[in-house]
Amino acid sequence: GEEDAKALGDVAHVVFTGVEDPQEFFAVDIWHESDNIEALYTNPDFQAAFGTLFDAPPTIGVYASTDWHQW
Repeated sequence: GEEDAKALGDVAHVVFTGVEDPQEFFAVDIWHESDNIEALYTNPDFQAAFGTLFDAPPTIGVYASTDWHQW
């Protein structure tokens, strides 16, 4: 999915796993613009590929960057 994501404007995919439970998974995708986020995550091929990795559908949220307290 990396090529498709990048083509749609995803510029970074940062993955974290749980320290105590490595089965816990958290990923942050950084997008140049938010226009194509939904196109990627609702793509049936994308959903099928990642659906096999999880016990249940993942929770997906879209957040905007802010300059509040960053370093």
